[in-house]
Amino acid sequence: MIGLSRMMSTSTAALGAAPNDEMCDMSGDLENDTKFSDENPYASPAHYDPPSASPGRTLENDGLATARIAYTGDYLIEALIRYRAQRNGRIAWIVLRTIAILSFACFTVLAISQRHYLFGVFLAAFTVLLIVGQRIDNWRIKRALASSPHLNEELTLHLSDTDFHVWSAMQDTRLSWSLFSRAVYFDDGVLILQGPNLFHWIPWSALLAGTQPNRIESLLQTRISQHDDRRTNR
Repeated sequence: MIGLSRMMSTSTAALGAAPNDEMCDMSGDLENDTKFSDENPYASPAHYDPPSASPGRTLENDGLATARIAYTGDYLIEALIRYRAQRNGRIAWIVLRTIAILSFACFTVLAISQRHYLFGVFLAAFTVLLIVGQRIDNWRIKRALASSPHLNEELTLHLSDTDFHVWSAMQDTRLSWSLFSRAVYFDDGVLILQGPNLFHWIPWSALLAGTQPNRIESLLQTRISQHDDRRTNR
């Protein structure tokens, strides 16, 4: 439920766009450990409390699920890691990348042993880039977000029978369920996709009291046609 599109150009709330750079695929399991300040250079928005359910209706009979998310650099990277993990061909890419790293490492040693030092340095640099490319890309994304007015924005999400509603002190957006194509379930949350590159990440830790993961899953089962279960503890 996030995105680079919002980060770069203030698109619709909670809307995410996958980076086009192939470097994003260099390590699906590599968590970002680059420290970057989440201090927002813009004024922080005022806290925005979600409205209660309609009169005479409760969260239970309204089919409503609620989450509150802080749009930080760490959240954005977490969402991108889940997006990369569900992409088709991910396993094949990891295997090819591993083979490439080992091959370039061998060529580097061979080049240096044959006194082709300049060529060896080039191969070594390319090998290092393959290894740390994901970290570099995560740092670049966080750096771009640091200049966005949406940094540290507190988003409230309501998932109801009728729509996907996201708002904050800065924006208010409603998306019809017909815009969504697939839901991917992980142990720690759910990734909801609009086509292949737009996505929304809802971690279970962001759910407000009274909202359970199974309520969201039941709602998505009735509103989205394609589902993918990536959970390991079922």
